[in-house]
Amino acid sequence: MDKALELIVNVLEKPDCHPKIVGNSQFILLQLDDLKMVWEKRQDLVAAHHPVALSEPYDAAAEQEAK
Repeated sequence: MDKALELIVNVLEKPDCHPKIVGNSQFILLQLDDLKMVWEKRQDLVAAHHPVALSEPYDAAAEQEAK
């Protein structure tokens, strides 16, 4: 039962696009590692109660202004 619960938690913690990314043979391992790093950084920001909604896409101008 513990293994089933652990699996459920792992699946729920993945982004919605996870199956599309993992199932896409055009991605190379380096790209997947980069995506994992970005996702972990996002999770850290959410855990720190980042004041900006991270689930919404922002245009390039907003990204440049933030930098």
